[in-house]
Amino acid sequence: MSSKKEIILWVLAATIGVAVIGYGSWSRPVKYVKDGKPVETVSPSASVSPFSSPTAKPEATPIPTPAGFVGPTGLKAPASCVVGGEIEFVEKNISASREAKISWKNVDAHGRLIKWATEPEDELAVGPNLFANLPVPDGSEGLTVRLPESPKATTYFLTAIITYGQMEKGAVVVKEVKCSGQVKIIR
Repeated sequence: MSSKKEIILWVLAATIGVAVIGYGSWSRPVKYVKDGKPVETVSPSASVSPFSSPTAKPEATPIPTPAGFVGPTGLKAPASCVVGGEIEFVEKNISASREAKISWKNVDAHGRLIKWATEPEDELAVGPNLFANLPVPDGSEGLTVRLPESPKATTYFLTAIITYGQMEKGAVVVKEVKCSGQVKIIR
């Protein structure tokens, strides 16, 4: 009996010893060094969670980019896009595409939007509308168009605006850019 008690006491003492050593190592301030000199210290907090980030970070040198642009994913230039081609409706629900597409560069995320405008205004359904299943940062995609029940015109012109992200003062700001070109729709 006494040997079982001794083993339990040794295991308990070893566990307490490891906990004390671990706490002592963890509670020491963290030192950041720049050019061989300490710049700041941070004491770990007891309320650290896997979702929190440290409050002090080492200094980072910004990467110079043209016109001060920095995308959230490191892209060096603002987004751009081009639309072009023609779609002709043979019947109400049957169309022929003649290279009708949208092409883009420097789109930073799959959640960015493609906003379509028609001239004259009507309720045409145009896609794609989101970069969710499209290649980013650069790519090209054919268009799909559906006419409204009662179209107002026999000829429409489509233009587009796309969104992209840019870093400003440490936050992502969503910006828009108008695509060059237009798509002609004939019914």
